[in-house]
Amino acid sequence: MAADKELGSELLKQDNGAGGPPTGPHQTLVAEIARHERGRVRAWGWAAVILWLIVGAGLLLVRAAALFVDYFILPLWRQGGGGYPGTFLITSHIALLIWPIILCAAALCTVKFILVSRQATLRQIQAELAGISAQVQRLVTAEKR
Repeated sequence: MAADKELGSELLKQDNGAGGPPTGPHQTLVAEIARHERGRVRAWGWAAVILWLIVGAGLLLVRAAALFVDYFILPLWRQGGGGYPGTFLITSHIALLIWPIILCAAALCTVKFILVSRQATLRQIQAELAGISAQVQRLVTAEKR
């Protein structure tokens, strides 16, 4: 048990002391990789949020357009002897075909966000373990001297 306490205190004394992160070319590369991974996670997260907002807004707009036509335009057309306006029929079909595509894109973007964030977490853990391994290796070589 005493050896574990000594190892812990020695690890804390390494490089910057007080538990600071070690410096060197390895750590600058790790910091650059971590910064890149955080940027990827942030980008996919924002893309997912924006697509889900578009999905929600699209659903509300399609429903609002349908209500507008049902309560305002359609009664006027029926009084004139017509049915649904042709432009509304075409526009509504296009909107109803595009909305599921955006919905699928939002779902796929969310899945990609989850996968990228998991990958970033695993890389961060791997970098931390590599740093701990390097510190333990330095301790072992320091003890052998």
